[in-house]
Amino acid sequence: CRCECDKTEQTCIALGPRHVYSEESCSCLCSPNLIHEKIDCENRTGYVWNTESCKCSCKNQRICPQGSLWDESVCSCLQNQEEECLLKHENLSAEVGRFNLYPVYLTSIVIVLIILIVASLCFIFSHRLRGPRYTHHHTVTDPRAAPPTAYTITLCSNQNLDKTT
Repeated sequence: CRCECDKTEQTCIALGPRHVYSEESCSCLCSPNLIHEKIDCENRTGYVWNTESCKCSCKNQRICPQGSLWDESVCSCLQNQEEECLLKHENLSAEVGRFNLYPVYLTSIVIVLIILIVASLCFIFSHRLRGPRYTHHHTVTDPRAAPPTAYTITLCSNQNLDKTT
């Protein structure tokens, strides 16, 4: 009767490069090269060092609802990328059928504004070019300075200029 170790160096090698075989404890241990990673993990809130996988793991793992997967890097459920892609594709397909009027509306507004600006500029320049010829200065400050007005008197043959009362 003798004691034999159920783990061998080959068993630890099969687990990956993060594991090393220890004859003293007759087990697979995490590689000493991972000590800094282990310390960083233990200093993070919500994480714990997993000695079986030799990786930092979430303290509280949950079962995710359908359509999402557990993401160990953020310790939460994330939308399944494949399903998210399908949802985006369905939404895009639905929007392709609808006509987006925003570009048409915006283009119309820009055209109307350009027409208004051009018309305003034409109006301003046409009045400035005609300006001095059509200005009216009828302000008379002194009534005696006004030019004399000519009057005509028409007499009828049956009217007499001499008035007898």
